[in-house]
Amino acid sequence: MNIAKRIWYKSHMDIGTKIKTAREALGLTQGQLGELCGWEGNSQPRIAGYEKNKRQLTPDGLVLMAKALRKPITYFFEDAGTELISEPASSLLTDTVTGNTEDIELLKRIIAKVERISSDQRILIDPEQKARAICALLQTELQNKEESSDATVQATVRALSI
Repeated sequence: MNIAKRIWYKSHMDIGTKIKTAREALGLTQGQLGELCGWEGNSQPRIAGYEKNKRQLTPDGLVLMAKALRKPITYFFEDAGTELISEPASSLLTDTVTGNTEDIELLKRIIAKVERISSDQRILIDPEQKARAICALLQTELQNKEESSDATVQATVRALSI
């Protein structure tokens, strides 16, 4: 599995568990959490889908979820890279270089966008926050198969800089 897919997979698998853990710690039902997020109608199946990793949150949805659960957005990405960091750097480099050139271009584009927007908007973001923003945007782009808009990148960067 190439590095982009491994980053997406690891962060994707942790978000549902984190949502459920935080929701239960607050003593909320899935329906109550959906209401706090501002989602109309019966939101219980929607929340259940997120918790079981059968549905993906958009960056904007992740911001709503973080606020409803009273967590910083970085909560969802804590330890997401632990498994990757423990691997020998050479294996990641090999996978990246001999893997898919499109993945490298995708990562380069996302990194450039995050750096440009954080600079243009004068948003202070440390290397860890930048890495988390890149992982979140990578996950979204791989899922949606389309490039993130500047507004989405800006919302993600702002949410992570809080």
